[in-house]
Formats: sequence, C-alpha cells, structure tokens
Amino acid sequence: MSTTVVAAARSSGKIGQSKARRRLETLAEQVLATPEAEQVIVGVLESPLPKAVARSTSLAHLDGRQLEALTYEAGDDPRRP
Repeated sequence: MSTTVVAAARSSGKIGQSKARRRLETLAEQVLATPEAEQVIVGVLESPLPKAVARSTSLAHLDGRQLEALTYEAGDDPRRP
C-alpha cells in the first residue's frame, strides 16, 4: 500500500471516530435531559455516596497523625472518653 492510501485511510478513520463521538455526546445529552435521569442523579447526590467519596479521597492524602486527629475530633476514636 502506498503512503498516500495509508494516510487517507487514517484520516478517514479519525473523521469517522469524531463523527461517532459527536453522535454519542448528543445521545448522552438527550438521555441525561430526561426527568427519569434527573431523578436518578438527584437521588445519588442526596445519598451518602458523595460525602463518602469526598472523605475517602481526602483521607487518602493524610498521614497517620492527621488521620488520628480527625477521627478523634469526629468522635470516632475509641480512646475518647
């Protein structure tokens, strides 16, 4: 195969990927705009999940002393009277 044919095929593939991605984005926007999707999203945001994710993410960046201090302040430390 000549380099021109290969380059044309590669370019055609990228254009196809771009069009497919735009179609998928449009469909995702349409699905997320439905009342049912809104109810699901609101339910997830009102659940304990966002707080748990934020806590997990922040705790992953703490060292032992910082974590100990936080658990003590939160009342989760068994040594607390």
